[in-house]
Amino acid sequence: MSDLRVQQYAKILVEHSARVATGDRILVEATTAAEPLVRELFAQILERGGIPHVMLAFPGMMPFSQERSTLIPAMVWPRSS
Repeated sequence: MSDLRVQQYAKILVEHSARVATGDRILVEATTAAEPLVRELFAQILERGGIPHVMLAFPGMMPFSQERSTLIPAMVWPRSS
């Protein structure tokens, strides 16, 4: 059972901020420090019929960002001539 404050915060995010409905695909992007909230969000999204997708960043990993994600393929897979 999670902390009541975490449950209430997750409820606000799921029901009010995101207004999750059946079939909605929801990306939950967080670090491991937010594990209790991520677990509660996951559960509440499922309860409302949503489909949660979790992206966790571990300590020392590059943070998520669309700006950087466009650079990653070029760095990992150099273009062939």
